[in-house]
Amino acid sequence: TTITVFDLKSATLAQRSRCFVGGSEALYMTPDSLYLATTRWAAVAQGSGLVAYPAEIHTDIHKFAFAAGLPAYRASAAVPGHLGWNGEHKPYRLSEWKGDLRVLTYTAPSGWGVAADAATAPSPARLTVLRESPGSATLQTVATLPNTRRPEALGKAGEQVYGVRFLGPRGYVVTFRQTDPLYVLDLADAADPRIAGALEVPGFSDWLYPLDDGLLLGVGRDADSAGRRLGVKLALFDVADAARPQLIRSLVLGGPGSSTALDGSRHGLNTFVVDGVVRVALPASLVDAGSGTAQRSLLRFEVDTRARSLVALGALGTRSESGWWGSPWQERSVQIGAQVYHLRDDLLTAYDW
Repeated sequence: TTITVFDLKSATLAQRSRCFVGGSEALYMTPDSLYLATTRWAAVAQGSGLVAYPAEIHTDIHKFAFAAGLPAYRASAAVPGHLGWNGEHKPYRLSEWKGDLRVLTYTAPSGWGVAADAATAPSPARLTVLRESPGSATLQTVATLPNTRRPEALGKAGEQVYGVRFLGPRGYVVTFRQTDPLYVLDLADAADPRIAGALEVPGFSDWLYPLDDGLLLGVGRDADSAGRRLGVKLALFDVADAARPQLIRSLVLGGPGSSTALDGSRHGLNTFVVDGVVRVALPASLVDAGSGTAQRSLLRFEVDTRARSLVALGALGTRSESGWWGSPWQERSVQIGAQVYHLRDDLLTAYDW
C-alpha cells in the first residue's frame, strides 16, 4: 500500500511517498493524522451470497502523521473483530479525538439478510479506545466497551451494527434485528467510555448525521414487528441530553424494495445549511407497495434546527420505472446557492430549491 502526498503549491506537483506491505479496507483522516485499517484475512463469500469472516478475525490499524510534507509512520495496533461488511461504512467506525482513536468493531463472523436468520448470541459489537505509546510504535488499548465495570452490550442478542457516527466526546451506534436501538455513548473520559442513553424505535438508521443544537438525523429503513424491511425512513432525534435521547419526528416513504443513493455510496446524500435550516437532497427510487411500480426522483427535506422540525418537500424529476435500471445507487446531487443539481444516468438537471 502506497501513501503519496502531493504538493499542490509546486508547479510540478512534487510528491513524496511511504509504503507498507499489505492491503487496506478503510482510510480515515484528521488534519494531522492518517489511519489505514484492514482485516488480516480476506472475507469469504458463502453459498447464500453473504460475506463471512473467520471467527478469530482481527483488524490491523496503522497510524501515519504528516511531518514536513511526508506521511511518517507512527504506530500500529490490532483490535478484535472487523469493521462490518459494507465498505462504505467502514471509515465511519474510526474516529480520533484529543489524540485517541476510537474504533467500533463487530466480532460475529457473518451477517444475516432477514431477522429469522439472526443468531441469538449477545451482540458482539465492541468499542476500543487506542492511544499512541511514545517510542514504541504501538497504539495501546486505553479502554474497551463493554467491560467488567460496564458490561451492558452494544445491542441486543442477534443484532447487527448499522449506523455509527462519532462527534467529539460523543458516539452514536445503531443496532438492529427487529427494532432500532440508538445508543448514545459518552466518550469524554477516554479511560471510561460508557453508554449514556438508548432509544428504541421501529426500523433502523444506516447513516447518522449530527446537526446543530443537539440534533441527529438518521436515514435508513422502516421495519415491521418481525424485522422485515419496509420503506425508506428518515428520523430526527433530539440527543441534547445524552441520557434521554428522543425521537422528534420520522418520515417513511415508499414500501419494500425502495432504495436511495445511500445504498450505493456514502456520497449519495447532500446537505446545505441556510439560516439554520439544513436542506437535504437524496436521490431515491420509491416502490409502491400495492402496484409494485417505482417512482424515481430527487427527494428533498428540510431540518429547521431552531424549530427542531423535519419536513418533506416535493420531489423533483419524478419518473416511473421498473426493473434493476430503476436503481438510484449511482445518482448524485449537489446544492449551490438556491439551486440543486441532480446527476442521473447521463443527464445533469438544475432545479430551484
